[in-house]
Amino acid sequence: MLTSQQRASRINTCAPTRLLTGALLAVLLLAFALRTIALQVPEPTGDEGFSYVFTKFSVSEMMTKTIEMIEPHPIGYYIIEKAWMALAGMSEFAIRFPSVLAGVALIALVYRFTRQIGLERINKAIPLIAAGLMTVNAFAVHYGREMRMYAIHQALTLTSTLLVVALMQRPRWRTVLAYVVVSWIALNVHYYAGFVFVAQNLFVFSLLIARGLRNYGAHLGHWVIAQVALAAAGLPWVWYARTVLFSYHGNDVRGATLPDIVIDLLGNYVIGHGFPDLYILAACTGSALFLLGLWRIWSAGRQTRQSAWLLLLYFGVPILAGWLAAQNRPIYTARYFIATLTPFLVPIAASLAMLGPILRTLAGRLGPGSRRGPLSMGSGPAITRQAVLGALAAALGVMFAVGFRYDFAVTVIEKKPVWHDYLRVFDRFTSDLPATQTRPVLNYPNPVFTYYYDPRGEYVTLPFQPDDLEGAKKAVQVMKDAGVRRIVFQVFPSWWDNKHVAETAITTEYTKIDEAWTGTWLAKIYSRVEPSELKPVDTTYSDGVTLGAALVRPDLRAHLVEVNLQWHGVPERLKGTEKLFIHISPAANPFALPAQLDLPLTTSDCAHPVCTFGIRLPDGLPSGPYVVRVGLYDPGLPNAPRLTTNAGKDSVDIATFNVP
Repeated sequence: MLTSQQRASRINTCAPTRLLTGALLAVLLLAFALRTIALQVPEPTGDEGFSYVFTKFSVSEMMTKTIEMIEPHPIGYYIIEKAWMALAGMSEFAIRFPSVLAGVALIALVYRFTRQIGLERINKAIPLIAAGLMTVNAFAVHYGREMRMYAIHQALTLTSTLLVVALMQRPRWRTVLAYVVVSWIALNVHYYAGFVFVAQNLFVFSLLIARGLRNYGAHLGHWVIAQVALAAAGLPWVWYARTVLFSYHGNDVRGATLPDIVIDLLGNYVIGHGFPDLYILAACTGSALFLLGLWRIWSAGRQTRQSAWLLLLYFGVPILAGWLAAQNRPIYTARYFIATLTPFLVPIAASLAMLGPILRTLAGRLGPGSRRGPLSMGSGPAITRQAVLGALAAALGVMFAVGFRYDFAVTVIEKKPVWHDYLRVFDRFTSDLPATQTRPVLNYPNPVFTYYYDPRGEYVTLPFQPDDLEGAKKAVQVMKDAGVRRIVFQVFPSWWDNKHVAETAITTEYTKIDEAWTGTWLAKIYSRVEPSELKPVDTTYSDGVTLGAALVRPDLRAHLVEVNLQWHGVPERLKGTEKLFIHISPAANPFALPAQLDLPLTTSDCAHPVCTFGIRLPDGLPSGPYVVRVGLYDPGLPNAPRLTTNAGKDSVDIATFNVP
């Protein structure tokens, strides 16, 4: 039987534990909510589209394409994503969900890691604060919502480091096996995991040397075998992809110096992507709290001193190694270093935990029944330190909030549905034609469109190589030979097509009949028909020009009527002032003209096999039959008379269509 004193002691012990458990659960739920809310709303980014393209390949094709496409990442993530999509589908929500799971698991791992290295001995709130910081960090949330490898890379490298700590505390072969498997997967998800392994080795060997190698032979043996096994497992892929791994320059080359990298990295970690002008301030705020927390951990005792050393290596070595690697492989982008976010936030959590006594003192002074005497929290220097810490914490909170709000607004709220709009335009202008006779065309190889159009079939990128006019013309010829009648061309302003090669190639075989805005870009609609498709008209006008054949294709969903005319005649007989008119009017009222087109008739029109025009129909056109009439008139003569036909009429009806 327990005494009343023992029962009270157990209650006092369990109550804080239950409170921390409940708080951790709340933090995990918040992390899940922040990473899933409106997850399906924004269209994929270019990198996400590229991830999707890679998942379309088999594993052997992934290996080949890594070299052919100069892919700077290993294929591990793409294999994981491919397997997931086979189970969950390919909606925007589904393709991003593995990153969500990794991002939420990361929160639990941060909590576990912080406890594993003994920081709860300093303050029981530090693990929870660290988990909370990772939960609301804009940088972590951003990549915890993206179909890329960064959240998984971050979780795997932290798991690997957690296993290093466990191995140093108690060497066991199952821990070695777990470490090798997790680290090998991490290396196959992102190459920069290797920089974390460098930090781990520096920590382990420095720790063993400090302890005395003879006294820790088991630790050394387990660790060496783990590294040999990891190298044996990882080196074959590194060797296979060596041409990409050691020569890739990337699209985000900045040639950054080490201070530039640190400022940019800490700026991203503190305030996110949107405020580069504030990166120096953010870096100073974050580094001050980081160093203060690191000192707090270091000064707490011998055991936590090892933890401070681990955090310093875990944070600093990958950054230094990445900078050194960039001297021969000039690429820098903050997301590659995301594994260092954990050792950056954990010391900051230790700093923020020191605010507890200050807040309790303030609560006591401002609480009910308190006397309103002068506030006293210690000596003058102590008050100054507390004030500085409070100011730094407040600045960090404001920057976290501003960064998170900006990132969420830009990536979710303000994100325009560009490709959805383009597909709506494409469907509007192609719905009356068989799918085999239509084709979307882009002038930039955008992988996001592959994600959206892949279930439908093929689309064409012109030019396939930058500014390749001859290649683009060949691709247009292929479309013509395949019977493609209508092209919806998305004009994307890009260095890929600086010379407007795509449009030049298209106009060799197709004629523009309309255009429409698709969010922020312009889509141009092109059409063509074969002369054999036209129906005979054989109407000659008084100037000797003959309308030999015509074809009208009304596209009511697009509010467009396509008119194709074939002219014959003697160009020399044209005076140069003649004009063509195409009138669309209700069959019951030929004088009403809801849509028409007037333009010069040139000698090239007479020589061209088919002249194609697009005439827009107004919205809300009344139902009923409509007639398409074609005629000529000469504004160079008094009163601009119409030219009569061989039948004595001033126009010819070439088609009738019905508006339901």
